[in-house]
Amino acid sequence: MRFGCATACAALLSLASTAAAQLPARWPRAPLTEVARAQVHADVAFERYGLTGAGATLCLVDTGVDEALDPARVRWVWEPRGDARGHALEATYGGAVFGPDEALGSRGDAQGHGTAMASIAAGPDGMAPGAALISVAAWDPALDGFADDAVVDGIRFCRAVAAADDAIDEAAMVILLSLGGHDGPHDGRGAFERAIVRAAGPVPVVVAAGNDGERAVHAAGRLFAGERARVDVQVPRPVIEDPSLGLTVRLEPPGAAVELVAPDGARAALGPGSFALGGASITVAPRDDVWTVTLASGVTGLPSGAWRVEIEGSARFDVWLAGERLGATFLPASLGGDHVLDAEAITIPATAPELIAVGATVARPTVGGLTDLGVATEVATFSSRGPTEAGAPKPDLTAPGGWILATLSSDVVVGDSSNLLGGRPDHVVDGRVAVRGTSAAAAVVAGALLLALELDPSRGPLARELLVSSTADAGWAPARGFGALDVERLLARWTDAPVERAELTTTRAALEPGDTLWLTARGDAERLQITIGDQTLERPLRAGVASLSIQPSALGPRATGALRVEARLDGVPLAPIEVITLPDRRRPVEVAGGCAVNPRPGSSAPRIGFLVALIGFLRWRARAGTGGA
Repeated sequence: MRFGCATACAALLSLASTAAAQLPARWPRAPLTEVARAQVHADVAFERYGLTGAGATLCLVDTGVDEALDPARVRWVWEPRGDARGHALEATYGGAVFGPDEALGSRGDAQGHGTAMASIAAGPDGMAPGAALISVAAWDPALDGFADDAVVDGIRFCRAVAAADDAIDEAAMVILLSLGGHDGPHDGRGAFERAIVRAAGPVPVVVAAGNDGERAVHAAGRLFAGERARVDVQVPRPVIEDPSLGLTVRLEPPGAAVELVAPDGARAALGPGSFALGGASITVAPRDDVWTVTLASGVTGLPSGAWRVEIEGSARFDVWLAGERLGATFLPASLGGDHVLDAEAITIPATAPELIAVGATVARPTVGGLTDLGVATEVATFSSRGPTEAGAPKPDLTAPGGWILATLSSDVVVGDSSNLLGGRPDHVVDGRVAVRGTSAAAAVVAGALLLALELDPSRGPLARELLVSSTADAGWAPARGFGALDVERLLARWTDAPVERAELTTTRAALEPGDTLWLTARGDAERLQITIGDQTLERPLRAGVASLSIQPSALGPRATGALRVEARLDGVPLAPIEVITLPDRRRPVEVAGGCAVNPRPGSSAPRIGFLVALIGFLRWRARAGTGGA
């Protein structure tokens, strides 16, 4: 079934009228690189259903594609930075547009990432070899990444050509964004995420969850009056001219004092504007409810060593390593200190609840003598852990993400450190490129959806729920999400097989004041009923899944302790969940006997204060957990 033409055209005209320039300039989103058809049981699609993805279309917003892919299936290419060729769509989108029968007359893919991802999702040896392809070459070599505007415009372009091309059914389209970054608020409500959701409309969007499972990129905590926190920022010695590094700092509520300290001990208060510090040039700008802090070369270049962000006052804070341009340093930049989190490293835009965020499992432990990634089918150590900073259950699921042998673009120059190979010729194995990352895992999931859409294109708007309700794992976990992709189970759910489990799950075992409680129910039912204290909420299930977020403070005042959540699916009770709720230390804490305490730094608080402080400390270390089934 196609979406109505009149409706689609009206929506596209509306999208085109809102210029992408509304999105702020920020650190570019990076390609998150890294099929294992047997591991995800995709052979069932070919052998039992005869599916190849025929009639479905992949909208790939990436670095481009080259002639290594089947030219007959690459129907459209848009190069935002290309020279106009006279195509009518160039009047709206600019750049160069290549239509059917001329698409591979484009400049190809010198970076290589797009060709590799396209081959995993829809190449001759990929998940859906019969699918068509629209390629948006959104990569900007000058940025060494993807600008937000180009990504959103790429989605709009795909929907525009789907409306104009009778050979493309928009209802059978999947958008693949194997990219991400940390410049933004990470709560799913940033301008970039919202623009993607609006531009995509009913078309499912598959996004890489991020490759920061082994890297310290996020620090968070909660301070009270008189308390001070320190986040170290380790900057390696740059190996390029004009290096820079970006941080984002978020305070809730705003008003706490924030200082930046240079390696030489010089310090300055952070506030909007530009100034020199420690030989570097510093720029601070508000953006999407965060401060973006850019460290760039100054009179002495960009000094390496330990920089620090120091925060004092009453506030919740988040510090993110948002981006870096330092060259091929021996070690990457990273954060340090007591407030660094192992979890909550999901990249933007995978933080948006509506998008399908994919983590990575190990496909092959090693190939061609490359680094051993661990045990096959286990979650890869590089895969970013969830939940999001706002507590949303991301990743949604996992799929094989490395090592995977993908098509190597013929435009890639071996030895050039700026392309997919990164100057590593050993990544070329038997004429293909060995890749690893959640980018590849997202491509596997996108390919699985192309197969499912060939089976029934009317179910695209329910793609996320059908994926979540088709996994075999119980509950949600920070590394694995709701479980591993299983194409056999997905196709069964796609054709209305019942949900095999009935459960309620949450992403956090403890909530600080101001935290959001995210709940997800899976089951073969129509309605979810949630009871917390004397409050009852109801939600419909979509394709066997219902998710909702609750601010506990909105339920009315309650004592610190365990928050009991009871749930029913169509009247049938599920196992309840208990979530620890931590007190706000800025208010008196009621204890037995009517006494009250107000813990302060350095005070001798009663045992309840010690327990609260201990739980808070553990919460800082790892703000993630799972709920009972």
